[in-house]
Amino acid sequence: MKLQEKKPCSFFIFVQMAVDLRKYCKTNQYRSARKGRSESRLANRDEKLILRFYYYAVIRSRKFSDTIHQLSEEFDVAESVVTFRLKFNQETVDKVFADKPSVQYLKKRLPYYAW
Repeated sequence: MKLQEKKPCSFFIFVQMAVDLRKYCKTNQYRSARKGRSESRLANRDEKLILRFYYYAVIRSRKFSDTIHQLSEEFDVAESVVTFRLKFNQETVDKVFADKPSVQYLKKRLPYYAW
């Protein structure tokens, strides 16, 4: 009676292929950028966050805690992230609050939001 050779399972072959493919990947070209973060996208999100913060806080006259909670739900981030990003962009927040944009300006600037 002849013993049958065990074939490696497909998962093992997949892992082995993944290991072999790693040596061909050029990972050093991406090391200068932060992993998973694009500065331009963060800046765009922060601008939208600040304008929505102004809208809820000033135009809709909501409490600070309600505003932060609404923004965290709207942007799918934690409330601590919302407050951190607002503090990080304090100069822009001050500028927006000093300029006092109207609802018409906000509609023109970001037409895809319900103002």
